[in-house]
Amino acid sequence: MMAIASALFLQHLELEVRLGHSPEERQQKQKIALDITIRFQQPPTACDTDNLPDTNCYDLLVKSLDMVTKSREFHLIEHLAKSLYDHIKPQFTDAIQLSICIKKDSSFYIKNLKGGVSFHYGD
Repeated sequence: MMAIASALFLQHLELEVRLGHSPEERQQKQKIALDITIRFQQPPTACDTDNLPDTNCYDLLVKSLDMVTKSREFHLIEHLAKSLYDHIKPQFTDAIQLSICIKKDSSFYIKNLKGGVSFHYGD
C-alpha cells in the first residue's frame, strides 16, 4: 500500500525584519518573503475530522514568525533561516520535513543585483 503524501505550503509570506551585515543596513526594517514547505509523514488528522484542533493552525504559525522577526536583529540571511527553522520545527508533534526559502531584495545595497537574494534551509 502506498503512503499518502501531504504537505502544507506557505507561499510569499512577507515579514519585516532588521537584517544586514552593517548597522546601517539593520537600521531600517526591510521586507523579506518566505516560502515554507512542511511535508508530513502521515496526513494530519484534520484531513479526516475537519477540526482545527487536529492540525497546526498556520495563522498562529505566521503570527509567531512575525514576532520572531520583529523581536531581534539578524546580520545574515543564513542565520535568520536557521532561527526560523528552529522556531517552527518544535511546533509540530508529528514527524515533518521542513524547508524554508527566504528572499531578500538586496538591490539597494549591491549594485546590479536586480533579482535579489534567496537562501534555502531545511530537511
